[in-house]
Amino acid sequence: MGVYQRGGVWYIDYHYQGQRVRERVGPSRKIAEKALITRQAEIVQGRFKMAQQSEERFEQFAQEYLEFAKKSKTSWKRDEGILRLHLIPFFGSRRLEEILPRFIDSYKMKRLGAVSPATVNRELQILKRAFHLAMRWGKASFNPVKDVEFLHEQEYPYRVLSQDETRRLLEACTAQARPFVEAAIHTAMRRGELFHLKWESVDLVQRMITVQHTKTWKVRRIPINDTLLEILRNLKAKKKSEFVFASPKTKGARVDFKVAWRNAVAGASLGKVRLHDLRHSTASHWIQEGMDLAVVRDLLGHTSWVTTSRYAHVAPEKKIESVAVLDKLFGAGCVQKSDVRAAI
Repeated sequence: MGVYQRGGVWYIDYHYQGQRVRERVGPSRKIAEKALITRQAEIVQGRFKMAQQSEERFEQFAQEYLEFAKKSKTSWKRDEGILRLHLIPFFGSRRLEEILPRFIDSYKMKRLGAVSPATVNRELQILKRAFHLAMRWGKASFNPVKDVEFLHEQEYPYRVLSQDETRRLLEACTAQARPFVEAAIHTAMRRGELFHLKWESVDLVQRMITVQHTKTWKVRRIPINDTLLEILRNLKAKKKSEFVFASPKTKGARVDFKVAWRNAVAGASLGKVRLHDLRHSTASHWIQEGMDLAVVRDLLGHTSWVTTSRYAHVAPEKKIESVAVLDKLFGAGCVQKSDVRAAI
């Protein structure tokens, strides 16, 4: 009980008739402290009337959240799946005000037994976002996810495929999967961007791809090089769908690509490689070949320089050359010469 701060906003916490009450005040701690004294005085004097709490259940609000997400997030389909399969079955019948951190911890431990920490954290992020909107819309007085510790995730190191590794990967691809992999290599487009790429966004005359279905909602244009031009021309000659990389079964996004990718990686003996590593590899090769960081940022569609700079890896051979310089400056031969000069 008392006053506490979350996200720059001060809240007061007190009990009334055996029920815990949390109330949002504002950006000032002093005002929050005065508000708490006022509430306590009103309770003692019998003048306090608690505001009616929202009776909305989580399953009801989840539908409102999804309607909002469809208009504001490119990844709303993922949110929908997580809500319907996991969050709603667990929290659905509870009122928003009844969902406390201890229930979220229970959900976290239950899911951890079935999926990875990273997956659990993605689900908690959606729950946190949903409660953030519930507070903004006046349907919840606090966000219980803020009091829950997210799980530690093991960082997955990015792979930068060499020319030989890339060649082996392409040779191991099926005829259906290879054009998709080659397009990923030659454009550094995200998986979702390639899956949703339509022929109307591909100009083979001006040799330009207009990427519209982006993570940041920002349209960008990517030039088509000679290799990719030939690939796209061959695909268009067999065009059977509005999508460039269409599944022969659904005429839409490639639904069986996970299996094809896994088989290609195994066939090329590459170990653990994600499809996103192709984007990372291309960006890293661009930078190593001297391409301006601003151009790389624009081609990748990043909004932050920090994100682009993560791809600026130094090639191993460059590191070896740099360390070898120290042999000339401070190596054994250099020390011996210095000793001779000192003796003279």
